[in-house]
Amino acid sequence: MALFMAWLSANLRGRKYLAVGMAWQVGFGNCANFISSNVFLAEEAPFYQTGFSNGLSWTIVGMGLVTLAVVLMWRKNQTRKARMAMMSDMEKEEEEQRTFKFLL
Repeated sequence: MALFMAWLSANLRGRKYLAVGMAWQVGFGNCANFISSNVFLAEEAPFYQTGFSNGLSWTIVGMGLVTLAVVLMWRKNQTRKARMAMMSDMEKEEEEQRTFKFLL
């Protein structure tokens, strides 16, 4: 969880976006407690097929979404880099003050 919080805070710009993004991250992270109490059924002990298959499926979905996010951030960084290459030195100085680069 700490790694995801650090990655999220490095890729959000502005205080209000950072505050809302971190709140969403913590809020959804804590929802796992409600889900786990309903999918790990006592009558399925000790194997818990429903619970573990549910956990595995959400892990796969999460890995896919992280991969998608990395690809989209990389493309956005490449677009910004190409735009910076076409600018004059004066424009680059002005733009570098406002430019935001996603951290992968």
